[in-house]
Amino acid sequence: MGIYLNKEVEKASAVSGVWTLTLANVDGIKVGEKISIYGVTTDANTNNATVTAVSTTNLTVTYHHGNTTIAQFDTDGIVHIVCNWVDVEYVEDMLGFVPTGDDLVYLQECVDAGNDWAFRKRRESGYNDLPYANPGADVRLGTGLYAMSLYRERGAAEGFASYETMGIVPQPTGGLGRIMQLLGCTRPQVA
Repeated sequence: MGIYLNKEVEKASAVSGVWTLTLANVDGIKVGEKISIYGVTTDANTNNATVTAVSTTNLTVTYHHGNTTIAQFDTDGIVHIVCNWVDVEYVEDMLGFVPTGDDLVYLQECVDAGNDWAFRKRRESGYNDLPYANPGADVRLGTGLYAMSLYRERGAAEGFASYETMGIVPQPTGGLGRIMQLLGCTRPQVA
């Protein structure tokens, strides 16, 4: 079900950096949302491009990247719809500090992974959410907690990293069970 976030690119072209991609389908893609493009061409590939136009008739998506002009060509790239239920600033507030440098880059990776994971888990549980429309405060909190947990586990063999010299340090309450409950994924769906 997580494949919902990925769309196959069949054709691509650009005029002065305005890229038009023909997809297998454009379901779930809206003007103004963020997409990442992989495997089309080095000139077209980018992270977090903003969709400027969507045609359900021609099955095309348009975005701006660079300043290249390229005639239409066949390709087998992927458009990834960027789920944005939480952002870096939200998770920074949860952490209580603002990472810098490489730590900030890593936090962005954790936020992206948390968004995609939460979206996929809800799809697997039968929800029909949109990647650009947060389903509610509980889902936002669960997604943020998961992204924060990923960040806090950096460099740890198991659990959260700690600088304590004491033997056993109590771990924070919450965890995956609480996160799944907030996401509305507390029990498997029975057919």
